[in-house]
Amino acid sequence: MNNNILYITNPKLSFTWLENKKRQWLISSINMNSNLTKDTLSEFFISILFECTKPLDKNNILNNFMNLKISRVECEAILEELIKYNILIEKDSKTELSSWIRNYTLSYSDYSKDDVSSQDKQKMIKYNNECNYPEITKLHTGEKYKLKHPSMYKLPKMKKIQDIMNCNSILNSTVISKDLLSGFLFYLFGSQRVGTFHDFMPVLCKSYPSNGARHILDLYICLKDLSWIDDGMYYYNPIEHTLILISDQSIKKKGITLIVTVNYERMQWRYRHSWVYRDVLFELGHFIQHLKFICFGYGISFTEESDDFPGDILSLQDLKEEIAIIVGLGR
Repeated sequence: MNNNILYITNPKLSFTWLENKKRQWLISSINMNSNLTKDTLSEFFISILFECTKPLDKNNILNNFMNLKISRVECEAILEELIKYNILIEKDSKTELSSWIRNYTLSYSDYSKDDVSSQDKQKMIKYNNECNYPEITKLHTGEKYKLKHPSMYKLPKMKKIQDIMNCNSILNSTVISKDLLSGFLFYLFGSQRVGTFHDFMPVLCKSYPSNGARHILDLYICLKDLSWIDDGMYYYNPIEHTLILISDQSIKKKGITLIVTVNYERMQWRYRHSWVYRDVLFELGHFIQHLKFICFGYGISFTEESDDFPGDILSLQDLKEEIAIIVGLGR
């Protein structure tokens, strides 16, 4: 990412207007570790919202806020933190409030018009010229373990659809074989094909739906005490159908643990509004039901886990990614 960031990469970061005696503007943050302090920033924010209707020089902003009983040193520290978290953006040596936050309007495409596709394409080209299109998978470079494609061997037969829908499958707390895990991952999360949108935007097609084919979820797998692979934390590459070792740190939990993370930027790059957090939840819900369907189909037991895997082990980017769910398999 370059310094001219034109959108907020996390839809959960927004401003909230509190109708109380102090009438404050606050930062609302859901399950997010942020150093932004709401008490200190309240008056500062409401001033920015009114003053920054056009690009302003840093010094002009600081000078305008000296009457808020905040020292210049404190203002400079707050300003730098706002810039750090992309709440304020720097553009042509100016500092302004991101228009994505300031404008509380939800853009949409009118598909009754014949030129809606060409208009959307031009908008995406503009976005891409301003800020590069996000990668559709994580670019980890560790040791790779190639998994077999399910067409190369015979998988156990899945249960009947009616039994799965009625949850009549028997779930086994047994060791999952290499071949079964390979097929499980492919049908759960693997790319069925890679398409191209508007002639330049690569998109994944998976076996569960995603709004705009954004596919914002990534899958990490913690493996321990399996005979066919070294212990460690792996990233599952859905295009290559490979496991990529990203950490061999000591893992406590035995067997197979799935860690599903959310990459907000893939959604925000295209839609650029906090409203898409709803679509984040929809996609996560689709994935969870898809996971349960496959587990019931193959008779694999699963449990929701609450282990705290540090973000630095997973190489997650602050505010752009976070852990959504953790699931243990075969126990």
